[in-house]
Amino acid sequence: MNDHTVRVIKNYFSIYYKNFNYEIRDLPKRELAFSYFEGSSMMRHLGFSSQRDLKKSLSENPPKHFYYSSAYYDNPASEDLNSTWLGADLIFDIDADHLRGSENLKKREMLDMVKKEVYKLTNILMQDFGINENKMELVFSGSRGYHIHIYDIFTDLNTFQRREIVDYITGRCLDKLNLNRNSIWNQRIKSEERILVEEIKSLFHSNPKVKEIEYQGYKFKRSRNFPSSEDINIINRLARDRAKEKYGSAIDEPVTIDIHRLIRTPMSLHGKTGFIVKVLKFSELEKFDPFVDAIPKEFTQMEVRVKVTKKFPKDFNEGNEYYQEGIQKIKIHEALYLALNDAMEFLE
Repeated sequence: MNDHTVRVIKNYFSIYYKNFNYEIRDLPKRELAFSYFEGSSMMRHLGFSSQRDLKKSLSENPPKHFYYSSAYYDNPASEDLNSTWLGADLIFDIDADHLRGSENLKKREMLDMVKKEVYKLTNILMQDFGINENKMELVFSGSRGYHIHIYDIFTDLNTFQRREIVDYITGRCLDKLNLNRNSIWNQRIKSEERILVEEIKSLFHSNPKVKEIEYQGYKFKRSRNFPSSEDINIINRLARDRAKEKYGSAIDEPVTIDIHRLIRTPMSLHGKTGFIVKVLKFSELEKFDPFVDAIPKEFTQMEVRVKVTKKFPKDFNEGNEYYQEGIQKIKIHEALYLALNDAMEFLE
């Protein structure tokens, strides 16, 4: 990325941050961190006493990446944050990097896959933990996933207690615990057991002459008393695995466990896409399209002349088109997206 391109990007980021009105909860108690366009290091242990001071800093010297701590501190500018720790929000991060098969998908398909994991996570948080929506904030990460911030409820939990929550949400608890008969996870397993029994019976019904059926690596014998006690043990193992896959959520575990975690600040700009790290209502998730809904309105008004430096997918379109190398005119938000991916340079 040449110097002129960096200057142009910073100018557009500055324009956006002049209108940055997201009220960060308990701002004076949070550690802030910036990564700038010049250099690769991160400036940490920053503290701001007011939204006005923060907004002024952001617009005068816009960062490429802007983070804040999940934790609250007496003195967020301290080098020894452990000594001033007051508590931390509980934060979940679901990213395409943690989902099997996402690497083979186009960007839009990948983000749709992530949404399914978000639905599984929110179902557990609301159904199993009884957390109300007004205690949670759903945020598009600005690139490949979503964050959920939970406020006020779990702030005093330590790392080990947060790990137990992770084990529950991922379904890892099923490998560690003898579940209470009335627990929600046990109800899910029993439901899957009933489905499995019907599936195996259906196979026997479809093959009336066979005396033995192989199903998911296990063999089951035809019997009037099917399932036998031995069958039930196998079916229970299969049901646990299926329940974990069906209901457990593939979260980025260290994000939730870490009581000092830095997370992208909601409504900031993502330094690899130019998208807003956008706060959403849960009812908006299904129809949310980052390639439309996460673009700052300041970046959609005009076209600019650019030099595309390498072939790059047209992620804003739904087909399989590519930007080709060469000089051309494209919209500002597309230009920023390409430039931040080192695929384009500004000419004017």
